[in-house]
Amino acid sequence: MSCGEGHRITKMGKMEMRNYKEKEKKIVKIEINMEEKMADKWPELDENSKSRKKNMSLIQFHLQTTLRLFRFHLNANLSEVLSGSGLFMVQ
Repeated sequence: MSCGEGHRITKMGKMEMRNYKEKEKKIVKIEINMEEKMADKWPELDENSKSRKKNMSLIQFHLQTTLRLFRFHLNANLSEVLSGSGLFMVQ
């Protein structure tokens, strides 16, 4: 491997890391927005209402599950790219 090729691979890895961090920021923004939307949902129900809490829990569970799956695929893709470039050993 020539010096130029090693530099190119390192640069590709850095770009992938930057893309990963930007996607992670977007996920956090989505989580914050969803929490705000859930807090405003069902304003007509009493704050201590059991049905409201149950609905909020279900929505939160589905959102968290969806975001975990998205993160898993994001991490898997990043690991594949980085291990393919020879930058990191991924277990």
